[in-house]
Amino acid sequence: MRPGRSFLLNRREMLEMIKNKTSVSYNRYNDGVAALYSVTGETTSFGAAKNVRALSDMEYICTVPFALQSCRVEDFDFAEENGFQLSRKVRMPLVSGIDNRKKAVINGLLYDISYIDYTRTEMYLYLGGERAIDT
Repeated sequence: MRPGRSFLLNRREMLEMIKNKTSVSYNRYNDGVAALYSVTGETTSFGAAKNVRALSDMEYICTVPFALQSCRVEDFDFAEENGFQLSRKVRMPLVSGIDNRKKAVINGLLYDISYIDYTRTEMYLYLGGERAIDT
């Protein structure tokens, strides 16, 4: 816009402003929140790990917002090759201390974190083993 002109722009000036505008990309995690837990080391009398039945059987780590990702055919093939069944794939901000031995609770359902794919700022959780949990 030229100095001294009113705030009204003609079509050509508007299109040029839109064309030159640099877009800023923000990561959106608006599909819900996942509570991440660590399984306590409790074992049965013969040494096997106890099955998690309630939230009290686990240690709370943090709550993280997430965005659901579509599960591609390649994701299902990857899961099958690595010996787990893919239930969901979610994208969330990078959180330190999360590995595939942790659990995720989303909407009252317990998921095993079967695999994690990391980027510089985010992580993609491949979730399997969906089951209801007592809260």
